Amino acid sequence: MGNNDYKIKTAENLIKYFDIILFLFLFIFVGEYFVSGKLFNISGFISLQFSIWDISKFLILIFIWNRIFSFMRMYQFKITGDEKVYEYLIRIITACSIGTASICFTAYIMGNPHISITFYLIFWAEILTVFIIYRIAFFEIARILHIRRPRQLHAVIVGLNIRSIELADSLNKTGTGYKFIGFVDDMPEDENDEEIQKAIPMVCSLSEFEDYISNFPMDEVFLTLPLRSYYDEISRIIKICTTQGIKTRLVNDLFDFHLAVPQYVKDDLPEFFIDYDVLNRSALQHDLKRIFDILVSFTGLLVLTPVFAAVALAIAVQDGFPVIYIQKRIGLNKRRFDMFKFRSMVRNADQLQAELEALNEVQGAAFKITDDPRITKLGKFLRKSSLDEIPQFLNVLQGTMSIVGPRPLPIRDFERFYKDTHRRRFSVKPGITGLWQVSGRSETEFEEWMALDLQYIDNWNLWFDFKIFLKTIHVVLAGKGAK
Repeated sequence: MGNNDYKIKTAENLIKYFDIILFLFLFIFVGEYFVSGKLFNISGFISLQFSIWDISKFLILIFIWNRIFSFMRMYQFKITGDEKVYEYLIRIITACSIGTASICFTAYIMGNPHISITFYLIFWAEILTVFIIYRIAFFEIARILHIRRPRQLHAVIVGLNIRSIELADSLNKTGTGYKFIGFVDDMPEDENDEEIQKAIPMVCSLSEFEDYISNFPMDEVFLTLPLRSYYDEISRIIKICTTQGIKTRLVNDLFDFHLAVPQYVKDDLPEFFIDYDVLNRSALQHDLKRIFDILVSFTGLLVLTPVFAAVALAIAVQDGFPVIYIQKRIGLNKRRFDMFKFRSMVRNADQLQAELEALNEVQGAAFKITDDPRITKLGKFLRKSSLDEIPQFLNVLQGTMSIVGPRPLPIRDFERFYKDTHRRRFSVKPGITGLWQVSGRSETEFEEWMALDLQYIDNWNLWFDFKIFLKTIHVVLAGKGAK
């Protein structure tokens, strides 16, 4: 099972068990109120004793409640991941209402006619209130931690045949989390195929695949080419994708052979895949890293709020507005996003860069010159102290960046990449700090910089992140920030 599917299954099980606990607690709690007349009779609640028949009835009620919630799709994150909060709210109200009515009817036929309608109304009001609060909270936590199914995993299918068209239809279904981009194959140059070429979204030919995958956002590549006749081509494509850190999925039910190991089955896609993925990270590791990102960025923004305000005011007084510099950067799997920084340069810095290209002192794709004339006096201090990076905590909360990871590159630098191995740095989220920053920063050569990024990716673990984070604090306090 894939990382995201494991996370979804874990979340679904947790919420299912928590539902049962809440249902039992509230049902017994309201019952104790009707018996003792006290709203919060904790001692009476704890001292309750139940017979075997009582426990059996509770199990029956739990089963009915669980079946109703399952029927109402209250445990399917592939549904809730695509819903608005108000739509989810309506389903909670409907499920709780039907569930309470069913419990009332079941309790009556099991020999409890003395339980009043008032009891069920109070129970309904309580469980509805509690479920709305905790389910909406769970909904938002899942959104922040990316536990829900991803909505826009960009995918292409290499190979055009009947099976690949069926796979494309599956990818396009609501709830799979994929955005199907198109097919990669060599279309026959026959006049009779003109209408087919218009109807079928073709991305590029097989020979153009490497150039395409190197320059456009892509999360997964599905291979449906016949294995025997396209073995060399399949090997070439897998090598291209793994070199750049792009997940490749070989649809093996096309080839009439069987594996000695269990095959991966994706919940929403009726396919069998052999996965080639250079990132060997568990779902738990992903979750813990995301939690670490949220805690550090939220705490950082909270603690540094006075500094944030002071820096913004200083920039406005010295050089006017805007105080925040927003630039398009290349993020996870080559997606573009807006990165935030305190403005440390003159307002027309991007336009002036073209005039300064000849002075570039860094070999490779990056751009850097000593004593850059575009940097303001205040900007030099902000860069040296790393205070210009504070707004990037907002990027981390958004989910476009991480605390630790390869630095996000400007589009200008990305377009000058000349090695496919360098592009593997885009297989993880970019970070505010990283191995490069704590290893010399401005003094590090481009090739060494890229090597450090790949070293981080290949050796990643949570402890590695934490060590880099601690080293970053030392670098900042020592005033060894960017020049």
